[in-house]
Amino acid sequence: MSRCSRVSRLLLALAGLVVAVEVGGAPAQTPGAENSTIGYVDLHVDLPYQHNYKQVSLTRGTGQFPAALAKKGGLSAVVFPLFVPFKVSSQGPRLSDFEQSWQNMERSLNAQSTYAHPGTEPAAGQIRTFYSFEGMGPLGNDLPGLALWVRRGVRLFGLVHNQHNALAASSMDPKREDFGLTALGRQVVARVYELGAIVDISHASDRSAADILKIAKSLGRPVVASHSNARHLMEHQRNLSDELLDSVAGTGGVIGVNFHSAFLVSGRRATIDDVVAQVLYIARRVGFEHVAIGSDFEGGIRPPRALQTLGEVQHLVPALRAAGVTDTQVRGILGGNALRILMPSDQSPESPGR
Repeated sequence: MSRCSRVSRLLLALAGLVVAVEVGGAPAQTPGAENSTIGYVDLHVDLPYQHNYKQVSLTRGTGQFPAALAKKGGLSAVVFPLFVPFKVSSQGPRLSDFEQSWQNMERSLNAQSTYAHPGTEPAAGQIRTFYSFEGMGPLGNDLPGLALWVRRGVRLFGLVHNQHNALAASSMDPKREDFGLTALGRQVVARVYELGAIVDISHASDRSAADILKIAKSLGRPVVASHSNARHLMEHQRNLSDELLDSVAGTGGVIGVNFHSAFLVSGRRATIDDVVAQVLYIARRVGFEHVAIGSDFEGGIRPPRALQTLGEVQHLVPALRAAGVTDTQVRGILGGNALRILMPSDQSPESPGR
């Protein structure tokens, strides 16, 4: 390479650094930051459903969340919902189904080395994991047993899925009646917080979510919407009203932005810009510290083309930076905000642990 070429490349590099200063109020990037991988924490990945009910490999998934792409995606922690489909029996999910789901996951986790067991400290090179519930009606009949699930590593407790149950009304039930929390549901919410865990309002009806938030606020505890978007940008019953966004943030909780096209746009496949728009809307309304990622990968979603797999999650980094989001804010959105909720410094003695 000629001396002239070397000088030209140096001048171009310096010009690039100057352009990076104060883009949309963002501080200058450190050299190499544009190509660095930012730690990614996902609040909702449905691998247990695919594995337990579709006989899909836990480490390969359907192709949306293969363990082989964990490093490329910057994955540092993930929440696995112990989801049981409503059609598992004519009566819907049973307590025994949740037990079987957990046992199947534990056996499969024993047979691989990528993911640590929920509730345990990862070994070198492993990814930290947590369990969650996404619909847990039968568990309300065993309030003392909730402590066992917390010890097993369940961190987020979502009371409903797409059907009403004995605990709460769902946002997606075809009957569309919204009765909020039942008396039993209120007991479950109080017990979850007593155990040091967190209630998740994704899939809950507006009234159910408001009832949960009222209890959480009275106890001084956070609420999570693990995989929901802003209804202001996309009118869908699974998305959250501005009032609910405000209330989640008011508890110190987080909203995990969902990658499913149907929750992002209408009549077309979403783009990465639609995901960025959700992030920016929620962040500008309630604060960047309350925005996280809950992709819903492996949950039968239709993700944006540039965010189709775990390996493409880092595409969000330059897209957010281009929108004027600072490096500190990007790190919070991709992982830091979720970890603040999943691993609080004031965990109770009954917090996750094997």
